[in-house]
Amino acid sequence: MKWIAIVTFLLLATSCSMPKLSQQGSIINVVDKIPKHCKEIKRIIGRGPNIKYAMNNIRNYAADLGGNSLYIQRGEKLVGVNTFVGGNTHSVYGIVYRCKK
Repeated sequence: MKWIAIVTFLLLATSCSMPKLSQQGSIINVVDKIPKHCKEIKRIIGRGPNIKYAMNNIRNYAADLGGNSLYIQRGEKLVGVNTFVGGNTHSVYGIVYRCKK
């Protein structure tokens, strides 16, 4: 019985739900070049157990900062660093901009 409780705890502790892309995050314009004539707001990082999670995370964060464009600088996958029992962490690095429409 003790093992069942431990296994259940580990499964719950290591499982994660996908962050939903907020309405504001969904209108963030992800660009592949640094936008001209825009104001840089902040350099940010989005993280998660997979790339979709990390992208939703960084787009929501960009929207929370008041940006409307996001330049992705790079992404990386780190193996075995997500939890105390192992796993992967994806990170996306970007710069938030506010551009005139």
